[in-house]
Amino acid sequence: MFDSAHAAFCQELADFCRGRGRAALAKHLDATPRLLDKQTRANLAKLPDVATLEAELDGMIPGASSMNSPVSAESIPAA
Repeated sequence: MFDSAHAAFCQELADFCRGRGRAALAKHLDATPRLLDKQTRANLAKLPDVATLEAELDGMIPGASSMNSPVSAESIPAA
């Protein structure tokens, strides 16, 4: 929902700028949603696999083999 609203906003703003002779700005606004999508996908591709990362961290903690399941919020003592 946010993505479609953002794309519509950028399009309207680009049209506004184009109508006032700001073609360069309109070109960048036209590209913004596409570029943000590509940047998001590139960032997500760089993230390590959660299971692999957890296994590596477990290997660094003595006795961590019993800690291989996610901790639920209920098991964390309140401050």
